Amino acid sequence: MRSIWLLAALSLAALALAGCGSTCGPTNCSGCCDGNNQCQIPSTQTCGLGGAACASCVGAQKCVGGVCENPGGTGSGNGNNTGSGNGSANGSGSTSATTSTSTTGTTGTTNTTGFTTGGSSTGTTSVVTTGSTGTTTSSTGTTGIPSLSPNVILVVDRSNSMADSADGTQTGVCTGAGQENLNCKWDEVLTALSNSIDGFVGEVASLGSGSDPVRVGLVTFSGSTTTTTAAASCVPGVLQVAPAPNTVTSINNALAAIAPLGGTPTASSLQVAGQAFTGVEETGRANYVVLITDGAPNCDASFAATTANCEDGTGYCTSPGACVSSSGTNESAAPYGCLDEDATVAMVQNLAQAGIETFVIGIGADFANASSPTVDTLNQCALAGGLPRMDSSGNVLSPAFYQASDIGSLQSALSDVLSRIQ
Repeated sequence: MRSIWLLAALSLAALALAGCGSTCGPTNCSGCCDGNNQCQIPSTQTCGLGGAACASCVGAQKCVGGVCENPGGTGSGNGNNTGSGNGSANGSGSTSATTSTSTTGTTGTTNTTGFTTGGSSTGTTSVVTTGSTGTTTSSTGTTGIPSLSPNVILVVDRSNSMADSADGTQTGVCTGAGQENLNCKWDEVLTALSNSIDGFVGEVASLGSGSDPVRVGLVTFSGSTTTTTAAASCVPGVLQVAPAPNTVTSINNALAAIAPLGGTPTASSLQVAGQAFTGVEETGRANYVVLITDGAPNCDASFAATTANCEDGTGYCTSPGACVSSSGTNESAAPYGCLDEDATVAMVQNLAQAGIETFVIGIGADFANASSPTVDTLNQCALAGGLPRMDSSGNVLSPAFYQASDIGSLQSALSDVLSRIQ
């Protein structure tokens, strides 16, 4: 059986990579690099992943998962054969057909950041059917793996800016804990997650059954209790509720007791979520993180800030030693206020390598400018997490992450996420 063992806590310093603004490539682009050295979301015209050069799909090809693929076909003739597992084949031939099957397994590997992916003893099966006049190769199917209810951990941003209105016109609207029925992002998140009738927490838990429940958990970030200094505002997220059956009430109560506070240590908080899957992973049970945030990740104490690479999510810094927004306001002392894109994308990639996929939802006005560094960061995270937004043909949409501007669009985003959780 495959098992994912999440080892000892990682050092965030080990994740700090080159600053933003560097040449497009594998270290800072989860999509593909175009002729202008810009990172692009995979599409039919710009297809590719992992910082490779963008390619254009030709003819009837479509970009699926960053790879140009030809449409499938079927063989002709009278013979037919159905393979085992999920694979099937239609062979051609008028008199006879032969079938061969093969099963392969994988061995576990450990990546350099501490997450370990286990091997699978059940592998995949392919079926080839050969007739007297032609050959058709089936799709690849998986055999012997039960379909179990998933593990889901919500990673929810409760930083200071969550007290602001979603349209960005009001600041500090919500200052207390729980639902205040005011026009702020935190209230909208609580409504979408914890509503007694159609809240996402209850809806995702309902995907399971009595004998096979969904294990749902909650991480909120930051974990700060004071904002007296930049460092104090950047405490990594807290595992409020470990993923387990029947946690809806515990999660809703935890959310109701929290008020917006602190910075946005997204990378270290995703690390907390990744480690929380220890002990609940098993073959046939998918693992998901649902990240909900309202702005640019920051709080990387090891970030080597310079005026060339220190962004605050709005634009590049204009003075040494501090991140300064476009309005000239000092966001916070560097490096804590700098956009922590590289380490955050790297953490999402680490989760994906450990079999944990990530949905990314951005709420608020910080994502209104499609060319902003914040939008680019969440696009890269959505691609790295393996679950970007897609159209009905499997093409990645722009933006690749779910963008919510109010309670309605947030609920719509969560509804789509719910439909994709298996």
